[in-house]
Amino acid sequence: MNRVLITFPERCTGCHICELVCSFEKTRSFNPKRSRITILEDEQQGVSIPVACRHCTVPLCMEACPTAALYIDALDGVVLFDEGACIGCRNCVLACPFGAVSIDPLTSDIIKCDLCNGNPPCVEYCPRDAIVYARADRVNIMIKGAEAVRLREAMQLTNRSRRA
Repeated sequence: MNRVLITFPERCTGCHICELVCSFEKTRSFNPKRSRITILEDEQQGVSIPVACRHCTVPLCMEACPTAALYIDALDGVVLFDEGACIGCRNCVLACPFGAVSIDPLTSDIIKCDLCNGNPPCVEYCPRDAIVYARADRVNIMIKGAEAVRLREAMQLTNRSRRA
């Protein structure tokens, strides 16, 4: 069964630990700019949003690649990157609608999440469970559960304010 990263922006504190552990896992350096996951900050809304490759079933990044450097692993459906086949055109960066494919600032190579062979440290070290690695068929259930919790909390706040 395919597994994916699920992000919960409402849980993210913007601590950037996921970026640090990802960059260390992949490059042995603590450099968020070399991470395969990125935290986008919306300071006006006070929201931090973890962004990583969604390993789409029809990956636009892969379709945009003229050399097939991006491909889907037949075993688990993960979109992988063959550095040797890449010509550096960066079409994949432009094609990804989620901004999950980026450029390593030190090597100028394409970088994207590969799910760390099924053991992503970003999930393990996230202190608020804002990133979860779960079976793809469970994603909808998890999101609905999180939404139910938010709704219940909102109703409790509304009930408290009516009593006051």
